[in-house]
Amino acid sequence: MQGLKDIGFRLVVVSNWDNRLHRILSDLNIDDYFDHVFISTELGAEKPSEDVFNRAFQELGTPANTLVHIENSPANDLKPALRAGWNALLLHNRIPHGLEPGNVLGSIDQIPEVLKSEQAVS
Repeated sequence: MQGLKDIGFRLVVVSNWDNRLHRILSDLNIDDYFDHVFISTELGAEKPSEDVFNRAFQELGTPANTLVHIENSPANDLKPALRAGWNALLLHNRIPHGLEPGNVLGSIDQIPEVLKSEQAVS
């Protein structure tokens, strides 16, 4: 995460959790990596509704097409993020039926390289 912050990425959490997530991130000493934590109970909507993503990008003040959502559920995360206009990547050990290989990462270790290459293209 620090590597992504170092090259200018803003990191946020978009989660179907409750306010206990703030404490968990703090207890794990990773809360400082995130510019914002969006939690479904605080947003009044939860994934797979794209309202979660719409409210998050509106609060960030960033165009949806400049955001990348990285998650592990095609139905609850990838598809609604794409419907809301975000870019999206899926962390999965195989390519689920109907998804392009370019949307699927086999390991969290691939994230920095993929995002750097996307940033270079933009």
